[in-house]
Amino acid sequence: MIDHQTDLQIIALRKQYMKFAQNYDLQKPVWIGDAYYQFRLETLFGGKLQVYLPIQFTDMSDSDAREKYPSRNRPQIIKSNEDTTVNFTFSYIGESGFPMTAQSTWKEIERLFPRNVLYDRGSIKKETLEIFWLEYKSFSMDTEVYNILFPVINSDTGIVLCTFNCPLASFDIWKPCVLKVIESIRGEYDDATDRKDREDTNERV
Repeated sequence: MIDHQTDLQIIALRKQYMKFAQNYDLQKPVWIGDAYYQFRLETLFGGKLQVYLPIQFTDMSDSDAREKYPSRNRPQIIKSNEDTTVNFTFSYIGESGFPMTAQSTWKEIERLFPRNVLYDRGSIKKETLEIFWLEYKSFSMDTEVYNILFPVINSDTGIVLCTFNCPLASFDIWKPCVLKVIESIRGEYDDATDRKDREDTNERV
């Protein structure tokens, strides 16, 4: 059963979470719920994307990935907490073949999954990058899932499709952090400013 009261509460609180996100500094350890997280700038897809992620999150095992994402088109990179209930995913798709916008993407999600509930959306532009994000609720078996979809559109290298998901009951402790993670995203290396960060980065292809 869909809890419309919960949906209304989430929508009403969205401005408060945006304000909280302004106080996050991912270059320092931060409290998220009852756990202390350290973030690290990770480089994905041979330098096409850089993003701050919790060092406590590790690559999901193949068996867990097949169970959690049964589609053959499962994400190429899945970073998860210890019990795999909180996840960041990344897939490099190159050129999409059609203009990708928040409106068109949500219409497609709504067509495929009409029960999903959209809460909020936003966008960020920086140099060659354009990022929009969609915040919504989906359903897995008898569980409500909180999602943020944030495609990263790079005019030079194409599109990286990124997502975050966690149990809906945990959305309030994770949303400010995820918004800050989205803000942290960079494209190709900037040699002048990223040299120090790259020394601590795990190279991923």
